[in-house]
Amino acid sequence: MNTAAIALPDADASRLRRIAAGVRAAAASQVELADAVADAREHGHTWAQIAAMLGTSRQAAQERYGEPAEHP
Repeated sequence: MNTAAIALPDADASRLRRIAAGVRAAAASQVELADAVADAREHGHTWAQIAAMLGTSRQAAQERYGEPAEHP
């Protein structure tokens, strides 16, 4: 992180802290979403059902949240 901008005497760091909090919240929500998708799959929900909840295609949901491809 570039701390030079935070150190400026006339900068109101509360706005920067708000950005940092948003970044942390977004990361936490992505982890929660991935966990929710994994849980749904473990309980028998199809990729089509999950994709409908995500607002995406089945293929896109599976590519993003499916098992990573094994590399030899």
